[in-house]
Amino acid sequence: MGKNSSKKPKTKPEKQIAESAAEDNSSLEIKASADEHTVFLRVKEAYEEAARKREHYKKYGPLAVLISGVLFLALMFTLDDKIIFLILWVATVLYTVALMIRAEYKFQQFKYYLGLSDKPFEDDDEIFESDTDESEETRQ
Repeated sequence: MGKNSSKKPKTKPEKQIAESAAEDNSSLEIKASADEHTVFLRVKEAYEEAARKREHYKKYGPLAVLISGVLFLALMFTLDDKIIFLILWVATVLYTVALMIRAEYKFQQFKYYLGLSDKPFEDDDEIFESDTDESEETRQ
């Protein structure tokens, strides 16, 4: 019962089990890399979709705000229920702006996930830093 008892030779079933475990590990690694690739492709597709929506909202969002303003302003002055149209106009503006903000957020989030930017919302940080630099220069 010394040192040799712990190192007994592997029998044939044990070798087969070890070989099948090694094959399973390699197939799991291949499956994991395939899953990673699939996830990357899905995130890339979502990024492209977010970029398309972002451009669409940037193009038509301000136009929708202006058109809704003119439309509800005209309705407010022609009909008696002014407060209702004012509330509808404010709700429309808030909804449109929320869509635009959400599209920008999603775009920046996917950009960060794909490694296209170092940190999320880097543009916001740069804008904030430039604003604080300008305010410090005006104080001096």
